[in-house]
Amino acid sequence: MPKREKLTMKSLNEINAQIQQRIANRDLLRIQLPRFIAACMKLRHAITLAESQGSEVLKGYLAKLSLKNGPGGSKASQSW
Repeated sequence: MPKREKLTMKSLNEINAQIQQRIANRDLLRIQLPRFIAACMKLRHAITLAESQGSEVLKGYLAKLSLKNGPGGSKASQSW
């Protein structure tokens, strides 16, 4: 796991690929990790938006995430 200051979308995607490979290999202990990584990726993206584009863009992103939390959203979105 990279240090927090080096936790980029690229590193999160690499971790996600490793997790997906473990799931494909039936590593059932890791079955919950994709949900956790997806949440980390959403948080990292939200931080990036706040730092680079400001609060209004962040507000729109969070509103979009909230809409996905409804009955039609994925389990990962609902846990957000």
